[in-house]
Amino acid sequence: MADVIAIPLFRKAADELKIIIDSNARQAGEVGQNAEDTNGQVTWAVIIGAFIAFVSALALGVFVIRLITRQLYQ
Repeated sequence: MADVIAIPLFRKAADELKIIIDSNARQAGEVGQNAEDTNGQVTWAVIIGAFIAFVSALALGVFVIRLITRQLYQ
């Protein structure tokens, strides 16, 4: 008699766990794709930021050198 009650309850619980596991797998796939997209965006942002920093440092260096050498040549 206990088996008659336990088996349907077990199957119901197993079906619910399967739904939860499938949902978790789907959500993990979505999160993985979002992480890849974000990684690409951040990579471009860092490259552009490094380029801007390099150009700014170069411009500032040229500016400072011109200020110093202008005083020496006067």
